[in-house]
Amino acid sequence: MNQPDPSAAHSTTQQAATPGAATDATDATPAAGTAESLPLIDFQVDLRGESCPYPVIHTLEALAQMQEGQTVEIVSDCPQAYRNIPDEAVTVGSRLLTEPLRDGAQMSFFIQKGPDFDPRAAVKSAKAAHKARRKAGNA
Repeated sequence: MNQPDPSAAHSTTQQAATPGAATDATDATPAAGTAESLPLIDFQVDLRGESCPYPVIHTLEALAQMQEGQTVEIVSDCPQAYRNIPDEAVTVGSRLLTEPLRDGAQMSFFIQKGPDFDPRAAVKSAKAAHKARRKAGNA
């Protein structure tokens, strides 16, 4: 199974340092909370600036490429993501490790891919979100 693609349109980075720490010099906004209280993460996906439903779509795509038990931090500033990302991640068999952390408009979600992850449900959910977005754009 492939790992999340770092060259994707959104920023995906493998996190080897302290959770919440900046992944490079251009991404200097740390996640809310302290390093001691945050889960260890394998990847960080920066979705700031993406409007709904794209944070959900990119989250589900990242989870589909991860190994069971790996953890991703999703960073978003889309207001709808506060509810939609956790709901969709749990629906497809992943686990929210903490409540979403907020730092102003920015939110961080820590999601672990679970053993019951259903890639078909993730694809179906992502396609439905994309279709709803297109339909709303045409209305």
